[in-house]
Amino acid sequence: MPARASGCYGSSALVSTVDTRAPSIERDLSDGKRIDRVLQLNMGIYKFKFSMNFLMNLGSHLQVVAALLIGGWMVHTDQLEVGGIVAFISGVGRLNDPWGDLVNYFRDLSLTQVKYRLVADRVNQLSERWPTFPIEERKAFRVEA
Repeated sequence: MPARASGCYGSSALVSTVDTRAPSIERDLSDGKRIDRVLQLNMGIYKFKFSMNFLMNLGSHLQVVAALLIGGWMVHTDQLEVGGIVAFISGVGRLNDPWGDLVNYFRDLSLTQVKYRLVADRVNQLSERWPTFPIEERKAFRVEA
């Protein structure tokens, strides 16, 4: 059963939550294509996210492996002591924490930019539609005494 909804301009309209159109093959195909497109986009996002995470982890661990290999060779040839390798690996470990904070900052920044853009687009759409309503229906900002 349709529900009666009241708009912000004082008008009321019937809102149906059930698609009353007759089922058709074209509609089913278009729905299937849209669902496939959404799933492809989601999988693309997940692949990108996990590949970036993999590359960050790989880079972080390759630093330690390279320090151990090069440092081990330098210890073997008496160019360095074991304490130098330990200090270098400790320093590399301390660099990873600020790097993670920097990645989180830019992730939050881009998320905030997207949200702001969505809100700004919606406000612009509403402001473009505002003059099309007759003056007597503009009750959103009307002050009645």
